[in-house]
Amino acid sequence: MQVLGDASLHGGKVKCVIWTAEWLISCGIAGVMFWDARCLELVRQCACPSPLCDLALWGCYAFGISASGSLLLFKPKCTRILPLDAEVFALSCVGELVVVGCTAGIIRLFQMATLAYVGDLPRPPPLGLQNATSQRDLLADDDQPQSYPSTLCVRLLCDGTSTRVAAAYADRSLLVWDVEIPYAGVKYRSFLHHSSCIWDLKCFEKKTKDDSPGLSSTISE
Repeated sequence: MQVLGDASLHGGKVKCVIWTAEWLISCGIAGVMFWDARCLELVRQCACPSPLCDLALWGCYAFGISASGSLLLFKPKCTRILPLDAEVFALSCVGELVVVGCTAGIIRLFQMATLAYVGDLPRPPPLGLQNATSQRDLLADDDQPQSYPSTLCVRLLCDGTSTRVAAAYADRSLLVWDVEIPYAGVKYRSFLHHSSCIWDLKCFEKKTKDDSPGLSSTISE
């Protein structure tokens, strides 16, 4: 409890904590703190230039996205900051990938250890064209400016045989993308017209009858 109190004092409200064999990592709005797991002494405090909007922990890595539109990788010995040139809302990581949800339906993929850019997933249908059944429908109003819903939440699902990204958008749609080939993601499932705005996703490690990697639950108002 003393560690969490100190972490909250220096790093703002603690949003998530992970305990590894070597480190206790606490993540707050203002930054990340690395504690020696054996004696609980503070080893390194990593400040963030702007408030963190979302956080994810994987092994001894801590990832964050900031209000200024940057992806941050926190390690016990260094911090890397990667400007994304876009407003960002959501973050998820598993395996070798980090997925970031941005404005205008953009989802960007990065390598976990280096933050090297991998690629973007296709964007969802433009606002007002969710029920388009063909490419011709999408191009019908090609001369009109199109806008896309922001990506509010992303979650990576990986069961060892397939890797997929579940994404919730501001228009209440939920799309699942197959990213087994990260630089060539394709749509796997789509669930449109959710009853309310989706602000979080939870994934369960349980195979379904069609052998998909798991079940997901949406959290909304």
